[in-house]
Amino acid sequence: MACPACRMATVCGTPARRRPYSDGLSGRPWASSWQGPFFESAETLFYLSLTHVSVPVLGTEFIEPPKVSGMRSIAHALFFVAFFYLGFIQKRPSPPVG
Repeated sequence: MACPACRMATVCGTPARRRPYSDGLSGRPWASSWQGPFFESAETLFYLSLTHVSVPVLGTEFIEPPKVSGMRSIAHALFFVAFFYLGFIQKRPSPPVG
């Protein structure tokens, strides 16, 4: 239900601030929380490919060769770098004044 005076959504009688879609990911806390798992999986997959260990895929009879683990480690390392940049290095937009 919207308040007729300010045309904002109300929650329990108090107006709730509506955020524009462009402001939704400005803090980027999700990027800093995703970088850790990608770093861990990249180093684990790199180690498995370096030691030539084949990995069975759970629930199937397929065995992932070490070359595929190496390619996946490169992809996960790129995701780690991207999320590290988005979470810590990129400058966050300053809040609008007024």
